[in-house]
Amino acid sequence: MIYNITAATGQLGSKIVEAALKLIKPEELVLTVRSPKKANQYMSQGISVKKADYNAEIELIEAFKNTDVLIYIPSIVVPNLPRVTEFENAVVAAEKRSEERRVGKECSQ
Repeated sequence: MIYNITAATGQLGSKIVEAALKLIKPEELVLTVRSPKKANQYMSQGISVKKADYNAEIELIEAFKNTDVLIYIPSIVVPNLPRVTEFENAVVAAEKRSEERRVGKECSQ
C-alpha cells in the first residue's frame, strides 16, 4: 500500500511524516512537496519525493499516481479563500488519478 503525504516539509507535514514512519515502511511512503530540495533528509531514508504545486493540476495528477491513501495537508495561505481552490485541485487530481487506475485495471483483466 502506498501512502502519499502532501506538504510534507511544512510544520504539520513533517510531524505527520515522523509519526507515519513509526508505522509505515519508507518504501511505502511518497511525499508530495513544492520544493523537493527541502525533502533531502527524507530521500536519504529511501522515501520517494514528488514535486507538485497545489495550483498545478498536471503536477498533482502525476504526483498522486500509484497512491492508495492520500493524506492531504492544506497550505498556509492568507486570506484563506485560495485554500478552497487548492483543495479542489487536489481532489480533482486524485479523482483523475483514480480513474486512470480503474481503467488500467479493467483493461488488464
